[in-house]
Amino acid sequence: MKGKDILGNLFGIFLCLLVLGIGIGLLVLLFAALPLLVVVAPLTITLVLCFLLIAYLRQRRRK
Repeated sequence: MKGKDILGNLFGIFLCLLVLGIGIGLLVLLFAALPLLVVVAPLTITLVLCFLLIAYLRQRRRK
């Protein structure tokens, strides 16, 4: 094996490990953010629906 082959193999291994690390990191971030989304999403939806309901009732009163 030449030095070039060894460098190529090391670079390939490094790229594979990098892709695996990024994938695992994204999965960890997803699972860390999931409980937060479970709490925040219903609150956001409720707030938006409340604003829409208030706007609808105010518009109906004007007529």
